[in-house]
Amino acid sequence: MIFGIDYDGTFARDPEFWEAFVPMAKIFGHECVLVTGRSDSREFGDQVTRAVGALMPIVFAGSNWKREAALKKGWRVDVWIDDNPEYVAEQSPIMRAALGREK
Repeated sequence: MIFGIDYDGTFARDPEFWEAFVPMAKIFGHECVLVTGRSDSREFGDQVTRAVGALMPIVFAGSNWKREAALKKGWRVDVWIDDNPEYVAEQSPIMRAALGREK
């Protein structure tokens, strides 16, 4: 499995947990990639890069949907771990309405 892990509100909330989780996932043959809605520009990207280090690859989605950004970088994520999963991919109109995010 490939785990897509969010940064803000997820990895950043408990980095020590993720520093234990990622190597354990690797032991069991899984891969982890950090997929953040941040851009890689200046302090926003640098903060993520410093925090994650070489623990796992990083995809900076910026203004793109996270699933789309990950796919463009060659990551077909199986399991998303995100405190705001509505940012992984565009939602159907029914889901947007349920989340209070109608266009």
